[in-house]
Amino acid sequence: MRRHAGMVTALALGLGGCRTAPPPAAARWAPPTRLSAATGSGAAPALAVSPTGVVTAAWTGAPGGGSDGRLFVRPDLRDTADVELRDPLGSLTIYGETPPKLAYGPEGTLYAAYLLTRIARGHRWPVNTLRLATSADGGRHWTAPVTVQADTDNGGSTDDHALLVGTDGVLYLSWLALTGDTSHTYVAFSRDRGHSWSRPGRVDEGPSCPCCRTALAVGPDGHLYAAWRRIFGHGGASEVRDIVVASSADGGAHWTPPAKVHDDEWHVNYCPDAGPTVKVGADGVVHVAWWTGAPGRAGVRYTNSSDGARTFAEPVPLGVAPASRASHAQLALDGAARVIVTWDDGTRAVPPIVVRVSDDGGRTFGPADTLSPSGQSAGYPVVAVARDTAVVAWQERSPASASGDSARLERALAAPTPDSLLNRVGAWSVLTRQAPLP
Repeated sequence: MRRHAGMVTALALGLGGCRTAPPPAAARWAPPTRLSAATGSGAAPALAVSPTGVVTAAWTGAPGGGSDGRLFVRPDLRDTADVELRDPLGSLTIYGETPPKLAYGPEGTLYAAYLLTRIARGHRWPVNTLRLATSADGGRHWTAPVTVQADTDNGGSTDDHALLVGTDGVLYLSWLALTGDTSHTYVAFSRDRGHSWSRPGRVDEGPSCPCCRTALAVGPDGHLYAAWRRIFGHGGASEVRDIVVASSADGGAHWTPPAKVHDDEWHVNYCPDAGPTVKVGADGVVHVAWWTGAPGRAGVRYTNSSDGARTFAEPVPLGVAPASRASHAQLALDGAARVIVTWDDGTRAVPPIVVRVSDDGGRTFGPADTLSPSGQSAGYPVVAVARDTAVVAWQERSPASASGDSARLERALAAPTPDSLLNRVGAWSVLTRQAPLP
């Protein structure tokens, strides 16, 4: 279960503007497809694109919308067949900020990294285990999962992971883990397709926000990039939680000091549960999108760096308002010029999934397309590009279902039992939409 200490009040406010420019040609989004229809419910989607351009999707489902999470994989979005992976060690984590992660290797091997959550004696909260499974046939059959990291390895939480496969086939995983009462960002790598892993290395000695996901990317020169939300200051009113990026030229052995993508100066001492997204183009430009809750300027922003993440351009406000609930941005690149950013718009009373596209490398963005049906509370989108087609997947439920799930959670927290502390799929469903790119 995630640990929350507060929430920014949402206002029903519109999207912020961006730099003036002729908008990109409008995408023609196909009607939504409910991926989780066969599993009854689903949450926490993931997407990956194979070297041949096949789009593979995954999500977490559970019988009766409960807490017995299993991984469901759609090997090819053009088909309707799904594959269930049930881990023998326990239930998959059911939370959109820590979804299962999919990634293809250059030779076509598909990897799935996910968190298991279980009740353990001697631990007040459920404990997590980071697991990795491998498929040689695009997700139709899977190897026995292996453990990469467990809470019992370091005495604290293992959470908010990211998965990356380099162009040389080396696997990288990042995650957050506690040392004492301080969270840090770690990275480990595998040179044998996930069979064995290096000792985890700490990216930064400074504290990381303990509930905001990490992100990884690799550039054309092999430089590795890690992004996360870092804590600055010493608690109370002086504490700031801003997004940073660090780079490594030696496969994660050594890291540059983290650079802020922007001085949001968001003074907050609770977990917003909203980490960054980072990608690197073929031209070496580093692209970052993120959410901030800074009062008066809250929402989603985008920026980029042309000098290896040492400095960043002035951000473009993609969806900004005086106040916003947490939004969860994801971006994808199509060539050197096109940047696609999607997020759940927390500036609105009922968050929809929106997309904005740039055709000039992120200098300007076209207007927002709303993808999720009106009246549905949507969240945690992911985006991929394959065969000149953009694909977005997300989870959604009705406001009434959201209220019911929240009431059940409040009752569980008021009189907690071990099982009640595990997250449930509830009434979530996973949907996807596609659009050809002009």
